[in-house]
Amino acid sequence: MLCVCYNSYTEALKYLYSINSNINVDELYLDLFFIDNSSEVDAIAVKELRSKPFNFNLNYFKTQNLGYFPSTAVAVEKLAIHLNTYDYTIISNVDLSVSDDFFSNLKELNITQSVGAIAPTIYSADIYVVDKLLGYSESKYGQSMSLIKGSLLVYLPLTCVFIGYQEKIKKSMKHYDLTLVIILYSLFMLLAFSDFLVLSERLFRLFAFLLPIAVGYIFYVLRQKEKTMLTALAIIALNFLPYITDVGPYRLID
Repeated sequence: MLCVCYNSYTEALKYLYSINSNINVDELYLDLFFIDNSSEVDAIAVKELRSKPFNFNLNYFKTQNLGYFPSTAVAVEKLAIHLNTYDYTIISNVDLSVSDDFFSNLKELNITQSVGAIAPTIYSADIYVVDKLLGYSESKYGQSMSLIKGSLLVYLPLTCVFIGYQEKIKKSMKHYDLTLVIILYSLFMLLAFSDFLVLSERLFRLFAFLLPIAVGYIFYVLRQKEKTMLTALAIIALNFLPYITDVGPYRLID
């Protein structure tokens, strides 16, 4: 087992204990290589994990933080680990634990010569939401499409405000209903053709000229305090949009 640790000594000890409690030494011999990528070494924690009487052979290796697989490759080279002498080679993080039946299930797996690697499928609610909203599909045209676009995030709240103030706006706008229908139609095209990024944006822009008209009437019926607040929120939102939509990727500079 090749496990990579980056400033996670507490989790690493739990990880090693879970392996130790679930390994059957009568059926399995295990060499574990602890690859320490940490930027700040916790000498006490390292001493503890190296001194524990585990039911497996623990080898500690300190390396620079080269990344997950690069550090693993360096450890294999420097420690002269002959991977072909083992039945299984496991590469993992340390912020996890081993289930009771992990090793027994691994032993019973019928792995053919055509299988190069086995990797787990990890489900996370946060990751699921992000994937579905920010990059939910790979387009056949070669890039990941995002349901949340900058244009959508600007257009949607303004449409909601335009509807919310309809009674006031109708008093000064003759063709309110027609304008709203066109706005909703262009909003629909942004969503319906989201798999076709260029098409959806082009169709949307055919009717986008109504956006400043709607904004103008919204500001016309707002009180001065509401105008100031809305302007401030718009400035903040527009400055952060590139960091959370498909316009990027960008990163904040320290």
